[in-house]
Amino acid sequence: MCSNNNTLAQFCGSESDISVNGNFSVTCPTQACPPPYEYTVDCFCAAPLVVNYRLKSPGFSDFRTYTNAFQSMMSRGLKIRIDQFYIHKFEWEEGPRLGMNLKLFPMYVDNNSSHLFNTSEVLRLRNLFLDFDLPTNDLFGPFELLDFILLDPYRDGKSQKLLTVQSIN
Repeated sequence: MCSNNNTLAQFCGSESDISVNGNFSVTCPTQACPPPYEYTVDCFCAAPLVVNYRLKSPGFSDFRTYTNAFQSMMSRGLKIRIDQFYIHKFEWEEGPRLGMNLKLFPMYVDNNSSHLFNTSEVLRLRNLFLDFDLPTNDLFGPFELLDFILLDPYRDGKSQKLLTVQSIN
């Protein structure tokens, strides 16, 4: 099932180096979430916030060894649960720098949980990245925010206006 569905494959344990989700192993229902919603590790359809992020001078050459430590550090810094933080893909760039595509998901408690972050939470998370108010250490080194992407469910007039007041790029 997972190998035939890109939305599910990312949460069902792809063997590729470009898809990492810590130690979570999930088997989700056969029906897919309607785009741009995706399954969380709890098999709950939710709309992620997408963050393009780069480590500018990490102290390692094999990120796979440090993915769990990175996920823990970032989820603590963002004040979200580790199962809300997902490394969708990563790629070494010239420098060497490590570019990443991260996804942040709303918290799942039960089937009545919100499928979206509310506007204040989107702003809080965005500001943590913009203000460089996230933890760092010698191993991961300094970072830079490349993009903070709002998918369609987050593009209502109020949220969009608040989030585009300050340019990210």
